[in-house]
Formats: sequence, C-alpha cells, structure tokens
Amino acid sequence: MRKIHSKDKLIETGLELVLKQGFNATGVEAVLKHAKIPKGSFYNFFSSKEEFGLELINAFSTRNGAAMRESLEDRSLNPLERIRKSFEQLIAIFERRKYSGGCLIGNLSLEI
Repeated sequence: MRKIHSKDKLIETGLELVLKQGFNATGVEAVLKHAKIPKGSFYNFFSSKEEFGLELINAFSTRNGAAMRESLEDRSLNPLERIRKSFEQLIAIFERRKYSGGCLIGNLSLEI
C-alpha cells in the first residue's frame, strides 16, 4: 500500500526546523528529508517556500493564539489576572520547548 504524505507533517517538521535554525537557513530539501517525504509531495501542497512560510505562520499563530485567547477572554478573571494567566501559559510553552526556538513571528521579523 502507498504511504500517504500529509501537509500537517510538513508543517510540523517545518515549524521544528525553522524554530531551530531560521527560515532562510532551512531549505525545502531539509524539511523533506527530516519529514521523510518525497519532493513532489511538497509541491502538491505549496507552490513555493514563501507559501510554505505563510502556512507556518498560520499554524504557529493558531496554536499560540488559541492559548492566549482562552486566557484573555476568561470573564471569570479580572483584566490583570487575564494578562498574568496568558503570560503564564506562554512561559509554560517556552519551558516545554526548553527555552529554545523563541517566537516564530519574532524570529521571522528579525530575519527580514
């Protein structure tokens, strides 16, 4: 049976590599090799590396935005507690990543 390659696998791998080494230093070939996905599969999902980068930003924003939104929209807490809780959640994310990688959007901004 033929192995099915998913867009999600490429995005997960891309996020991991770009957070470690930056967008400009991460080639499509490296993402494909690390994900163990053939080159043709990448171009079925993305027309270019730049389009892939936009998908990485969307994935990163969706994940981190959901955590932040949950805290910031919690009406059971006063505004200061909401902000404090959102920062605590960010700290937990960075701790899980052993303080490596930073913020994808901040990192990309610096590369530009």
